[in-house]
Amino acid sequence: MILGLIEQVDVRLIGLWGMGGIGKTTLADAVYKEVFAKYECRLFLQNISEKIKKQGNESLRNELLSKLLNEKEICIDTPSIGYPYQERVNNKKSTSCPDVSDPDQIDFMGVTYFGPGSKIIVTSRDRQVLKNQRAHRIYKVKELNENDSLQLFSTFAFKLLNPAVDFRDLSCKFVEYVQGSPLALKVLGSELYTKSKKEWEGKVNKLKQCAELKISHILKSSLDELDEEENNIFLDLACLFKGQAMDYVEKVPSICYKGATCGISKLVDKCLLENKYGCVFMHDMVEEMGKDIVMRKSECPGKRSRLWSCEDMEEVFKYDKVSVNCIYFLFTLW
Repeated sequence: MILGLIEQVDVRLIGLWGMGGIGKTTLADAVYKEVFAKYECRLFLQNISEKIKKQGNESLRNELLSKLLNEKEICIDTPSIGYPYQERVNNKKSTSCPDVSDPDQIDFMGVTYFGPGSKIIVTSRDRQVLKNQRAHRIYKVKELNENDSLQLFSTFAFKLLNPAVDFRDLSCKFVEYVQGSPLALKVLGSELYTKSKKEWEGKVNKLKQCAELKISHILKSSLDELDEEENNIFLDLACLFKGQAMDYVEKVPSICYKGATCGISKLVDKCLLENKYGCVFMHDMVEEMGKDIVMRKSECPGKRSRLWSCEDMEEVFKYDKVSVNCIYFLFTLW
């Protein structure tokens, strides 16, 4: 699919879109190595957002141009790329594969000046970023299927393509848990390598209680760009409304949030939520992350902002320990 898009003459900017850890950068890297080796001028620029935080916009752009133009040191301290660099870049058939969270980052890097025939792959967790850059095509990177997931997990857990016979059932439980996320398969597989069967069973039970920190950290970065209201809408959906009809879900949060419809749309763009068959769909690990955020606020269920467990609700009503913040969410479920 991606190779077909690259071959199209009118396609210049291709966006790879998907949730954190789904394999966007890995896919971009594979395409870069297979297709762009024939390009005279090429560059794979990874983790733009992180690099900008560390070294600043100008420094990163100068580094990019130095590599593209094969010049030892370039220093541009203006907002846009001017003469003579603009003309020199325009004469290059350039390729860049950045990972961006803000459309201004793409503009600042000067990719709009790349010459005819250039192919630019941009990976992002936010579809709106790609839309704002008028990407010619946006490709959603999908989860791995069950067989590929089991093979990838086994590669890290056993250093083999298939799991050991005694560990096959347990391996399938981990594969079911991560729902096709390559990052999660790698993290869990690596952690379980050479571990005993008893340790594997303990890890399965632990995952049912709390999210894996390394995976959760990657997913949580998508929440950093949400405002307070959008974050609250996400927590409502993760804790209470997964599987509900989307029409119903869009109405209920509106009681509390004026921007509920826009907030839900933003969550969809950030791959934190999906409208599947008219219902709210959320990856299990994303749902678990939301619930974990709420539970970490307080060990006491009555002091949490949201309750979804029947046992917790029974305890709260029995001992009258409910906080004011919980009341709305408790009765929403009735």
